[in-house]
Amino acid sequence: GNPHTITATLPASSVPSGTEIKYKGIAESEWSQEPPSYTDAGEYTVNYKISCPNYKDLEGSQTVHIRPRSLTVTAGLKNPKRGVIYGDPMPEFEASYTGFVKNETKETALTGTPMENRLSELWSIFDFLMPGFLYGYQGFREKFEEAIMNDRDEEVSARLRSMVHPFILRRLKKDVLTELPDKIEKTVTIELEGEQRKLYDAYAKRLKLYLEKQSKEEFKQSKLEVLKELTRLRQLCCGPELFLENYHGENAKMDACVELVRQAVDGGHKVLLFSQFTSVLDEIEKALAKEKIEDHRIDGSVSKEQRIRLVDSFETDDVPVFCISLKAGGTGLNLTAADIVIHYDPWWNVAAQNQATDRAHRIGQRNTVTVYDLIAENTIEEQIKKLQESKSALAEEILSGEGIQSIVLDRDEI
Repeated sequence: GNPHTITATLPASSVPSGTEIKYKGIAESEWSQEPPSYTDAGEYTVNYKISCPNYKDLEGSQTVHIRPRSLTVTAGLKNPKRGVIYGDPMPEFEASYTGFVKNETKETALTGTPMENRLSELWSIFDFLMPGFLYGYQGFREKFEEAIMNDRDEEVSARLRSMVHPFILRRLKKDVLTELPDKIEKTVTIELEGEQRKLYDAYAKRLKLYLEKQSKEEFKQSKLEVLKELTRLRQLCCGPELFLENYHGENAKMDACVELVRQAVDGGHKVLLFSQFTSVLDEIEKALAKEKIEDHRIDGSVSKEQRIRLVDSFETDDVPVFCISLKAGGTGLNLTAADIVIHYDPWWNVAAQNQATDRAHRIGQRNTVTVYDLIAENTIEEQIKKLQESKSALAEEILSGEGIQSIVLDRDEI
């Protein structure tokens, strides 16, 4: 398609102001000129303007921290279908540009999660470091991704691993932070009962019948509708009242969660409680209020300044519970006052949950951290848990050489 255009103004000591850089294509990586080479570590303010057909122009300013000869990997760079490559000129595009650091001798990429969801993320990082080493993206798909993801081809997986291993220096938290206390992970299985169980079974049966009537082509065209129904099933596990206004029946997961929080508070612990749904946080806060348990809360509506105040307060006050939406508070927070983490509902991406857990399990933590995953038995949540394990297995297979699993969900698996 047409190239995206970024106009960036940087300090005169770095590059001339008004530098215009164009990027197009996925394999060609054609620039109108070389990206700026930063010779000094420091803080730079970048003014950006992004133009793209069919989208309004984006303009703004961002402060970025630069280290010579390194690249801090961002979501836009890792995902070849968003931001930098094909599509939305959203902050990922701008952030990916400002994170670029070119050096005449070598490049380095720094990332905590080289692979979160798919092999293409690893290709994207290597395409920055060593363009062409893993072929263009189409070539990579044909030679590696399809065989590994769809066919579970161990030989192809071993070949990819042998190619990338010499260029990966991998350090695990347990190897670096030897003084960090242990992290104990527990899965709490919850049995749905009564009206909640009946509702879940009815919606699951309806989705199954809907899928059975579809051909593979029809399934490809109705993925948004299927995703909507899967979300309904997840909400039924969390509490039918999330979308059924007149529901007043059982909520087994909420009862189990409140009991777990009560035990933690009675034992003198502080708790981080994560959910993907802000509506779930609403219901949790109502339940905690009935038990006279105070809490703080962070979700997407909370300003940056208020986030800082809430975090600082939680570290020193007597409020025992912090309710946090996974998307808004899963990264960037230091909450070592808590030593219990509860994930109310599982998310497809286990890396996001692990990053949320690390709000407590990090430098400064002095106690063993206990992590509880609340999983509704015989529901979609058990399947999400298996999917998380598959994604972890895929990353370990490529990065560490252990067993591989497919993480592709087809119609039959759904």
